[in-house]
Amino acid sequence: MAAAFLWPLLLFLLPSLSSEKPASANIYTGTVDMPDVIEGDIYMPPITSVSDLRARTKETPLWPGGVVHYIIDDAFDSWEKEEILSAMQQIESVSCVQFRERADEEGYIHILSKQGCFSEVGMSGLRQLVSLNFEVCATYGTIVHELLHVLGLWHEQSRADRDRYVRVVWNNVVPRFKANFMKTNRVPYLEEDYDYESIMHYFFNAFSKDPEQATLVPKNTGVELFNLGLAFKENRMTKVDIHKLNTIYHCPTDKPVGHDDAHHE
Repeated sequence: MAAAFLWPLLLFLLPSLSSEKPASANIYTGTVDMPDVIEGDIYMPPITSVSDLRARTKETPLWPGGVVHYIIDDAFDSWEKEEILSAMQQIESVSCVQFRERADEEGYIHILSKQGCFSEVGMSGLRQLVSLNFEVCATYGTIVHELLHVLGLWHEQSRADRDRYVRVVWNNVVPRFKANFMKTNRVPYLEEDYDYESIMHYFFNAFSKDPEQATLVPKNTGVELFNLGLAFKENRMTKVDIHKLNTIYHCPTDKPVGHDDAHHE
């Protein structure tokens, strides 16, 4: 009798359980430990020519007209593809950026699953990889984060002026990951307010020897440790994230958003 009762209950529960795919780590734990990946998730292809070297010193190349052509690898299941497309739609809903399936364009992103989660920053003009490994690190926030890298956004704490806003606790950083806290001069939006909650900001314990110990501490005493990168954990873009994207792509400022933040339930 009990078995007859439990069987329908299990059938009811299984679909909801199968729709959840909790990642075992995040991009700030050193999941991708590859020589060509910096800051945990930014892929930097090897420099093979002088032109490659010059390109690294220039401003981040953006996608012409804000149009990103893409291929989603067939290895993803239907749920994973839906999450990727939903993240694209979230970005489109708050900007003039568009994601279009590739026809024969030379410059495009190929979204596939490799060792972890990573992407290049900006447009390379050729095929560029975006890795989203759902078993390791590809939460919804990760997908939006990587797509924003593709569109030209860097990590918030990599800004050249970041030392005015956060303190790096070097003694708590895993030694081989200290380079992940380097600053860059290629961030084009320094006039924007520093955004502690940005979906592009490291967590307080990024690359820490002990996940309970902070590697980044806000200098603004009104900001809690757990608020660093809060939007990433909440699957949303902040108002500042949205404004940065619209600024670099010259999107109309009067485009209706509906909410202060773009959010995924």
